[in-house]
Amino acid sequence: MSTAANGRSAVASSSSTTAVDVSPVHLVVCCHGLWGDPSHLSYIIKSLVKKWDAEVSPRSADETDVKTGKAPKEGGKTKKARDSMSSADAVTDVSGDTVTGESGKAKVVILNTASNAWVRTYDGIDWCAERIVQEIQRETQRLSDQKRKVTKLSIMGYSLGGLFARYTAGLLYSQGYFRDVEPVHFTTFATPHVGMIRTRGWFPKVAFYIGGRLLGRTGAQLHVRDKGWHLDHFASPQSVPLLQAMSSPDSTFYKALCAFHHVDFYANAISDITVPFRTGGCMSLDPWAGWPEGRELDVAGSGIEVERHPDYPALLTSVKVPYGPPPKKPLGQRILQAVVPRSWPWFLNPKRIPWRFPLNYIGVALFPIVLPILVLLIITRLATATRASNKRVALQQEEWIKGKGLLEEDPDVKYGEEHERDRISSVLRETIQAVAEENVESEEPATGANGNTKQSKLDAKSLKSRITFPYLEIEVTPATREYLDSRMTPVGGRQRDMQANLNAIPGLRKHLAYFDQVMNSHAIIICRTPSMEMHRRGKMVVQHFVDHFDA
Repeated sequence: MSTAANGRSAVASSSSTTAVDVSPVHLVVCCHGLWGDPSHLSYIIKSLVKKWDAEVSPRSADETDVKTGKAPKEGGKTKKARDSMSSADAVTDVSGDTVTGESGKAKVVILNTASNAWVRTYDGIDWCAERIVQEIQRETQRLSDQKRKVTKLSIMGYSLGGLFARYTAGLLYSQGYFRDVEPVHFTTFATPHVGMIRTRGWFPKVAFYIGGRLLGRTGAQLHVRDKGWHLDHFASPQSVPLLQAMSSPDSTFYKALCAFHHVDFYANAISDITVPFRTGGCMSLDPWAGWPEGRELDVAGSGIEVERHPDYPALLTSVKVPYGPPPKKPLGQRILQAVVPRSWPWFLNPKRIPWRFPLNYIGVALFPIVLPILVLLIITRLATATRASNKRVALQQEEWIKGKGLLEEDPDVKYGEEHERDRISSVLRETIQAVAEENVESEEPATGANGNTKQSKLDAKSLKSRITFPYLEIEVTPATREYLDSRMTPVGGRQRDMQANLNAIPGLRKHLAYFDQVMNSHAIIICRTPSMEMHRRGKMVVQHFVDHFDA
């Protein structure tokens, strides 16, 4: 049975029981990132459980094999990840008895998706989202069997998981899931919403080249190198990359985001090597691009003024950038700085190595020897994982053909480009059919927070003087903007359009996390490993999300 058919049956079974017989549930779906596993989101989930007396679904550990439909062996990595979340953190009723919230209020149930653990994240944003939808369908059915009905849905994604979440929302929207379920929160943390953006430096260039070629189907999509997606599904279709199609205001994915009451993007302002500021925050400029010393050393000394949130100091409320470029240093000082750098690269600085003495000094000494071996091992590992990913994707493609009944018409049929086009266009066709069946009137043009009619693209000139969002204000003069543009690697036209379209989502709120004196802030933003002191700096970001969660 196809995913769409499963979705309709799940919705039908969920709505077949009257409100008198069921207990309402607010389902919160969590999606981890690249190379991730469910345990990476353990701190966020524990915080939601503590704040809202939430329940963690036992299906959070369900990593069903795509081909056989069987669960993995108990000794697998997923079980280890599951065991990292103690039973005390998951208040789960597995007996089948009905669990109710206070005075009829929807009970918060958390589904920590596990079908894309580890190297399965290579399989493509689209196929990974298909698995997540299947997990949601199974969870909806499980709750229905307990006389519980999903009445609200929230989706949260970390890193690449945010893109999984966006595609998942579009699939659910196309299946009519939101006809019976109220979409409440859509939240992402450090998600590359417009794909990977080229940045300056030799390491980012090498990583960009390798990532687009050795991370399977996902790598091509992240680096906007894929093709075959269509904005117009019926007349003169134009082939575009997936992320561009997902950011089009006419797409199901975009409409799904607009359906949520709250859309929040949390992004790292500085030091996120994995997901840079301009893609994580969908920002057209990086205020720190012209003052690189402000990233890791003294921000005040760079001239940039930041204001922290009084209650959540890990978040910024204001960023003021100096007028124009910084003054040039004397020629002698510039020559001296070029010969004798102000600071050593992190891999040559023992204090930046996260090991104790003397291991940090030993690591620096062995770095020239270890680096070539390490690079070779990484490339070999990525290539092997990509080949395995291609096989998994082929299996899912076969399942898609089988679900559509195409094998009955032609037993020798193979998944090809025409099927790829049909798969994505079917999402829109099912949406149109659902709307026609309900005889829904055309919607009014969406309006933003300021009351103006929402446009598909923002006026680029209006961004030059000031960019304002709830909880965040970045002040930039035209002269400074011109200087910053000269210091940044230009963003491609497609990615500029993605930024503009996503920024036009009604009610979008952006939150900038600020962690200085760190090598990479990517994992800190969600406190991915609470046992690490550095990661615990992200607790305030998680607390902000939990405190503003509308259960």
